[in-house]
Amino acid sequence: MRIKFFFLVLASCLLFASCEKQEGEGGLNTIEGYVYIQNLSPTLQKIGTPYPAVDADVFIKYGSSMAIDDDEPTSDSGYFAFKFLMPGDYTIFVESADTILFNNQKSIVISQDINFSKKEQTASVDTVIIYNHLDYDDGTAFITGSVTRTIYHENLPAVEKTTIPAKDKQVFIKDIHELGIVDRYRTADDGTYKIPNIIPGEYYVYTLSEIAPPSDLTALEDSAVGAYITVYDTTTHISIPTFATHEY
Repeated sequence: MRIKFFFLVLASCLLFASCEKQEGEGGLNTIEGYVYIQNLSPTLQKIGTPYPAVDADVFIKYGSSMAIDDDEPTSDSGYFAFKFLMPGDYTIFVESADTILFNNQKSIVISQDINFSKKEQTASVDTVIIYNHLDYDDGTAFITGSVTRTIYHENLPAVEKTTIPAKDKQVFIKDIHELGIVDRYRTADDGTYKIPNIIPGEYYVYTLSEIAPPSDLTALEDSAVGAYITVYDTTTHISIPTFATHEY
């Protein structure tokens, strides 16, 4: 009798286990949310405000699964939804550019965990922010200006000088958050220059000018002649006043 009872209980347990649904499709629960992109400069400064990620892949794992169980692309508004889920534990995740190393070939994973304890729930997860790296020439702003060259003639009084457009003069642009220069350009025949495709950020644009020699006629030195500028999200064109350089 005891043996019969044991097998009856065992059969009931096995039947119950086979009928119990695990995490996955087949239920009435929904996970929904939005994915937005935050652009980063080469110095990993945030550029502008986040905007919807269009057609970005959002992945989901069921329970303790180590594999990707499903994925959904985001809409034009960055929205995604996983529907018809059973009660249980889920993890949604997306891939993002690194936030520590610029142009790292490996992506990082941003994830959120969700638990459904009931049969019909909707979980609206926090907006997922993924990151995108922009080089300095991935923007839409452009900077223009001009450079003049004042030449002081030798063996003549200091008032004797000639001011002309500085042809083929180097102009530099530097991110104020970085040590090195971003790029360099040369002026046209009329002394003008254009720096195209600049992303938002804070910059120093400059050229070099000779300093008047001291009375002992030691070697000339160069100093920077420039301007600090800020390129905003809505900036399309910045015109810089003329840089006046000198030659002795």
